[in-house]
Amino acid sequence: NDITSQIICVYGTYKISDKLSLLARLDQVDVNKSVNNDGIRAFISGVHYGLEKGLTVAPTFKMTTHEGGKTENEIVVSFQFQF
Repeated sequence: NDITSQIICVYGTYKISDKLSLLARLDQVDVNKSVNNDGIRAFISGVHYGLEKGLTVAPTFKMTTHEGGKTENEIVVSFQFQF
């Protein structure tokens, strides 16, 4: 059996200042295009903020919608340390 999958991802950032940028991302995944209600669409938006040299924090909002109709919302805070 041949399974045809599809993944689409669009991502963008807008730099406001040296320390602050906005981000947005849209992911759409259909694991098997021959099967209904197995896809997922995720929209992520947030900011990257440089607190100190080598330390970035990124609070984001993520909304995931399943093809069957269920929607999940999350707030995620990521940290990046560079040394």
